[in-house]
Amino acid sequence: MCLVPSVPLNTTELDGPTGARRSNGTTDTREQVGSRPAGRDAYVLGQADGAAGAHRIRAAQRTDSEGFADQLPKTSLAVLLGTVAAGFVLRRALGGSEEIRKNGAAENDLLLAWLNDAYAMEKAQIPILENHAKDAKDYPNIRKKDLQHLEQTRRHAEMVKSCIERLGGKPSTSKKTLGTVIGNLGSVSTGPFEDELVKNFLSDYATENLEIASYRTLITAAQELGDRETARICKQILRDEEEMARWLENNLSMAVRETLRSH
Repeated sequence: MCLVPSVPLNTTELDGPTGARRSNGTTDTREQVGSRPAGRDAYVLGQADGAAGAHRIRAAQRTDSEGFADQLPKTSLAVLLGTVAAGFVLRRALGGSEEIRKNGAAENDLLLAWLNDAYAMEKAQIPILENHAKDAKDYPNIRKKDLQHLEQTRRHAEMVKSCIERLGGKPSTSKKTLGTVIGNLGSVSTGPFEDELVKNFLSDYATENLEIASYRTLITAAQELGDRETARICKQILRDEEEMARWLENNLSMAVRETLRSH
């Protein structure tokens, strides 16, 4: 751009906010080709613009400083409150974890108690099945099945024992609630039936159904506690017990007929 002065400049009056210079207030002292002055006018206008710009910068700095000062207490308070809240949440989380651990330990102890009941139940069944196999000496098929389930029962006891030990427990037959029930079942039917064969079928059938209910309970408990291995082992035992219960049910009539023919 270029401004050509028409007369010597002898005034320094600024006209309006644009900073256009005028002579005597009447005659324009330059022809504008662009938007910026040239020569001495440019120097004077540059000084004015620079001063105004510096003033605006200082005013903005004061405003920013005041705004930061106003925000500083609020920011510090927010950080403080956030820290306190985070600490509270952390303490609650740790306390909740401790409570979960305590509850988990109690549930684990209960599962161990049920497993020990099952262990006592299997151990109590071993001598009973040994006697039943002897009683069936005249009935080869029944004796064979009794001996087969006797071996299964011994294996079941070891499998339950492994579950107890894996969970940190100690196998024990001191809790004899179910073991005592199993033992007493041997004499339940001696009243109405004097023969050993039918009596053994009745007591074995009752025992198998008690074992079925017990292992279903253990499976549910183990699954709820996330103990997949105990659940898997109990399912395997359950299949054997259910198979034996079906066999007893299907052959009870045969045992009755054999007994009637022998008297």
